[in-house]
Amino acid sequence: MLHDKRLKHKWDQANVLSYAREEGISIGEEKGREERNFEFVVSLLTHTDFDIPKIAALARVSATYVKQVTKKIS
Repeated sequence: MLHDKRLKHKWDQANVLSYAREEGISIGEEKGREERNFEFVVSLLTHTDFDIPKIAALARVSATYVKQVTKKIS
């Protein structure tokens, strides 16, 4: 199971890099965007009583992403 998680993480990173290259986005810009998304979602989770779909809509991320962030900060 741990191997599956590592493999998925590796594929996710490869997909992000591929997308960044196709879109002409530098890796630094992509990492910055990811950090801003994470920080914004954390802020909404900790300073509001919005539900997951509302936070996802405001941050323009998936509900799955919001759930992942929730697990990380718990």
